[in-house]
Amino acid sequence: MIDISQATLDVIEAIKQRKTIQFTYGSADYIRELEPTGFFGDFEGFEGNDTFIDEHRKFYFNKVTEWHGVQQPYEITITIKSFTHPTDEEVLDYLTEIVTDMRPLLYSVKHKEE
Repeated sequence: MIDISQATLDVIEAIKQRKTIQFTYGSADYIRELEPTGFFGDFEGFEGNDTFIDEHRKFYFNKVTEWHGVQQPYEITITIKSFTHPTDEEVLDYLTEIVTDMRPLLYSVKHKEE
C-alpha cells in the first residue's frame, strides 16, 4: 500500500505547479502519467488527464500499487578519464563504444534544480 498522505500532497503540488504525477495502478505493469485536476469522493481518489491516452480518468488511492509522485528533472553526468585533451569526435566515439559494447559505465544521477 502506498503512503496516501504523501500521494495527496503530491497531487496538490502537481496541480499547483501544473506538473504530472506517475504511478502504477491495479494489475497494470506499466507506469501511468497523469495531469491531475483534483480529487473525488472524500479524498478516495484523484482525477485528471491521462497523458498516454489523452482522456480524463479517475483513480482510487487504494488501487495504486506503486507511487512515483511528481515528475522531477534529473541530470545524468558521465565522467571520462583521459590523459590527453580529447576532441568532441573522440569522446563521441568512446561513448558510442561503451553503449554498443555494454561495458560497465560509471555515472551519477542528481536532482536538477529548476
